[in-house]
Amino acid sequence: MLEDWVGGGDCCNWTGVECDALSYPYRAVSIIDLSGVRSGFSQKWYPNASLFGQFTELKELLLSVNGIAGWVNPQDIWHLQKVQQLDLSANHLNDESIARLIVPWIHNLTSLFELNLGWNNLKEIRWISNITSLSSLDLSNTQIKDFSDLCQLQDLQELDLSKNSMKGNIDTCLKRSIPISLFNSSNIMFLDIRKNFFSGPVPTQVCHMQNLHILDLSNNYLSGTIPNCLKNITSWIIDSPIYYPVFKVNPFTFFDISTTTVVSSLTTKGRFYSYMGTPLSLMTELDLSKNQFSGPLPFQMGYLSALHSLNLSNNHLTGPIPNSFQNLKNIESLDLSNNYLSGEISSQLVKLHSLSVFRVAYNNLSGIIPYKDQFCTFNKSSFEGNPGLSGVLIEKNCWSMHGTSQTYHDSNIGDHEETSKAIDNDVIFYSFIAASFAIGFWGVIAVVAFNKNGRIKFFMAADDFCYACMDVILGLIKRIEKYWEEKYASRKARLDMEVLKKKNPYIPGEEATKE
Repeated sequence: MLEDWVGGGDCCNWTGVECDALSYPYRAVSIIDLSGVRSGFSQKWYPNASLFGQFTELKELLLSVNGIAGWVNPQDIWHLQKVQQLDLSANHLNDESIARLIVPWIHNLTSLFELNLGWNNLKEIRWISNITSLSSLDLSNTQIKDFSDLCQLQDLQELDLSKNSMKGNIDTCLKRSIPISLFNSSNIMFLDIRKNFFSGPVPTQVCHMQNLHILDLSNNYLSGTIPNCLKNITSWIIDSPIYYPVFKVNPFTFFDISTTTVVSSLTTKGRFYSYMGTPLSLMTELDLSKNQFSGPLPFQMGYLSALHSLNLSNNHLTGPIPNSFQNLKNIESLDLSNNYLSGEISSQLVKLHSLSVFRVAYNNLSGIIPYKDQFCTFNKSSFEGNPGLSGVLIEKNCWSMHGTSQTYHDSNIGDHEETSKAIDNDVIFYSFIAASFAIGFWGVIAVVAFNKNGRIKFFMAADDFCYACMDVILGLIKRIEKYWEEKYASRKARLDMEVLKKKNPYIPGEEATKE
């Protein structure tokens, strides 16, 4: 597995090792990425820390998904002072094994800005308040109940506390377990506390996070109405990038966040859709899906014009889709499915040209589905479960829905779509190709085979065409040969003249020419 680490040789060629080509006077090891190298092994791993302690210029140590349960000689790594990223996620680490490695190391971890300890068996993190340089922290899927020690991390920008089974009223829990100062911070840009057991309304402190770009509160038991104060989050209103540091955070893996394309997943109707969009410095997302929110959709949400993804599915929301939603000019994914929304789908939503995912399935919507621009690309499943909806996209007869008093303004579209479907049918398509080939091919063969005069004329024309092509090709070859002969002769004459000049500087006629 790591034979080259034992065999010696140039360490820059070892598995998972990257060296800094700009370091002087020698290439220093700056990155060790052994993520998942032991993912296929069932037994636990106790790596010897001396393997990594020899690299004093190390900046990234990535050891996730390796079954690590402890350390041998952890003291051999405590002297490293330049580590910026430490990823120990998805291992078998507990409080004791983490404390043995990190606690004595803390006074040297002054450059550490990303720490990933998610998916381990941790229960407490009292020591973390001493790593004040942290800007990215992942503590997802652990057994930690008290996060009050995070209050000292004033520079924290990305925080993942998802899948931690935190319970109770979210506002009370914030005061007891999660420091409320985090929500008053202007630094937080990414906050993920999905898949916990929070209940109660969304605390108004969330609206104080002016630089918040991504907020995921999905899969909880939150209730009440969606707060109107979300319109106060500046980064969701103003369509302008903000400064992001250069670091790496899970689930986004990159170095320069400000220029890297985001690859994430959006949940719509219980399914995960791959999302690949703008760089994170421009990416904005709000996910409140799979909760118990009720009441109407706040019209103020329509003014979050910088929002790229909005997921409100699987709640108890009622009323119409606000007309203000036509102002979500940057929206790429909008999921309102599995609620109790009523009214019609506004035709003004077709102006949302960035919209690529739109789901309103399983509501009480009615009327005709707009069939224009990007709405023509949406799948039938995006609208199913709404008995009152009609239109081309769900192939429902609008006349039977609305009676003769209402005229379907796009009746011709249905005929056009039926024609398109007929052409797109595989059997008809390939039959058309076969028939066209047969007519063309046998039309020529019939003339040649059964018409003597036609056959003679055909072959004479073919011969003439071949001779003409040969004449053109031969003429072209002769012109090329002549060109190169003249060029060669001219060059040879020039070289001969230069040789004569060298042998006899006073060539007859040269002086006269100069005079």
